[in-house]
Amino acid sequence: MIIHSLHYYPVKALAGHSPDSWKLEARGFQHDRRWMFVNPAGNFMSQRKYPEFVHWRASVVANDLVIESLRNDGESYRIENATGAEREQVEVTLWNDTFQAGWINDPTVDELVAQMGIGAARLVFLAEDNLRPLDPDFAKQGENVSLADGFPYLITNTASLEDANQRMDEKMAMSRFRPNIVVKSDEPWAEDNWTGLKIGKANFRTPKPCARCRVITIDQESGEQRIELLGELSRFRKVGRKILFGMNGVWDGGAQIINTGDPVHPV
Repeated sequence: MIIHSLHYYPVKALAGHSPDSWKLEARGFQHDRRWMFVNPAGNFMSQRKYPEFVHWRASVVANDLVIESLRNDGESYRIENATGAEREQVEVTLWNDTFQAGWINDPTVDELVAQMGIGAARLVFLAEDNLRPLDPDFAKQGENVSLADGFPYLITNTASLEDANQRMDEKMAMSRFRPNIVVKSDEPWAEDNWTGLKIGKANFRTPKPCARCRVITIDQESGEQRIELLGELSRFRKVGRKILFGMNGVWDGGAQIINTGDPVHPV
């Protein structure tokens, strides 16, 4: 097995980037899901309710955050010092986790939110001293996670997608699953037996499979939803009450850079 592709998404739910090489950090890839939009109550906003997020991509440029439209208008908003300045701390909630994050109180964000058409929203940043502990059932002491749904890394398998597509009424792109690391393999569902991986010279624990939600029903280019996809996948990937695709991962030391083409070995 080898790394097929790498992906990171600076703002939760927005489009991301697919570099050939990227830096590993304990909470997830460098710049991966360090920002997110929250509603006035502090609850996270996702594609589940706002599929239009697929039409916007975020990039980190020095200490600034640039969010650009992927539509023909190509509008771009540069939020200066989105990482460097001390921010007013606000309480935010992401699934069952409630924690502190920095509010980016900037008129550029207000203009962006209005253009996105997502209603009242704030943009928050998870700084290094904003701690969101990893699920204690799977964490080592002191491990934290970014603004990903649950774990620092999501790892998927090309052979599993190929097998799934042979069973589905309509083929799916891997982008629907919003992975971080895509492994090229000849064995469908090999990940079901992983407990850890050696990726290049980096070590990963793979503590549990990823339970999927309706985000996979959203085309990551058009934003169109095909609700029945989740039901189709459940026909052969449902375990208990969960529909599984991919493995959650935690970086466990070793090299800090991984690259497309790096060898991948179960451990």
